[in-house]
Amino acid sequence: IRKLHGTHTGRINSVACSSDASLFLSASYDATVRIWDGRSRSQTPIQTLSEAQDSVSSVLLRIEKGGGGNQSEILTSSVDGCVRTYDIRMGQLRVDQCTNEAITSMCPSHDGLCLAVGCLDSKIHLLEKESGELLNTYSSNHHHKGGKYGLECGITSNDEYVVSGSEDGKVVVYNLVDGSVANVLQHGHSSRRPVCSIAVHPRREKCSVLLSAGYDGEAFVWASPEEVGCWER
Repeated sequence: IRKLHGTHTGRINSVACSSDASLFLSASYDATVRIWDGRSRSQTPIQTLSEAQDSVSSVLLRIEKGGGGNQSEILTSSVDGCVRTYDIRMGQLRVDQCTNEAITSMCPSHDGLCLAVGCLDSKIHLLEKESGELLNTYSSNHHHKGGKYGLECGITSNDEYVVSGSEDGKVVVYNLVDGSVANVLQHGHSSRRPVCSIAVHPRREKCSVLLSAGYDGEAFVWASPEEVGCWER
C-alpha cells in the first residue's frame, strides 16, 4: 500500500488514475492538482497545477491512443466557475468560464464529446468538450434543490439522460436533449437528507442502472429493465 500525505494544504476533493496506474492525480480545496508518478516511491509530486483561483472540485484524466498518436488531457472543475483543460502532450491550457456559480462536480459523456458540470445553484450545464460551448442547462425549481452541498451528477452510458442528486432526498433524471425532467426518484421512503453521490453503469447495455448515496447513510441501486422512462428500485 502506498500512502501520499503531507502535500496538499487542504482536503482532497477528487482523485483520478490512469488505466495503467502510471499516473495518479489529486484535486484539493487548496486550489491545486498534484500529479504523481505511479511507478515511483517518491512522496513528491512530479507536477502541480495551480491555475485555479479556488477549490478544485473534480479532476478527470483522459488518455486515448489512436492512429494519429496519443491524446492525453487533464480536465478540472473549480469553485471559481471554470473548467480547465490541460493538453499534456502539447503543453497547452484552455480555460472555459462556464458559470459564475461554484462548480461542485463534473462528468463526461460516454462518447467523449460533452461535459456535464453541476453547480451549487442546483443547475447542471452541458458543455461541448472541444470548444467549451454551452449546449444545455438543466434545472427544476420543484424537484432539484441545492445551495449548501456539493451534489454529484452523471450521464447515463447511452448519453440520453443527465442524473443528479438533490438536497431534499431525491435523484433527478433529465432528458439530455430537451432538458425536461424524465423522472424523480425518492431516495428512501421518508428521507429528506441530501443525495450527494451518483454513479452510472459504464456499459451501454446497462444504461438504466445507477447508484445513489446520501447523507442518510444509505445507498440505492436503481434500474429499469424494459424502458429507461420506467425506473424501478
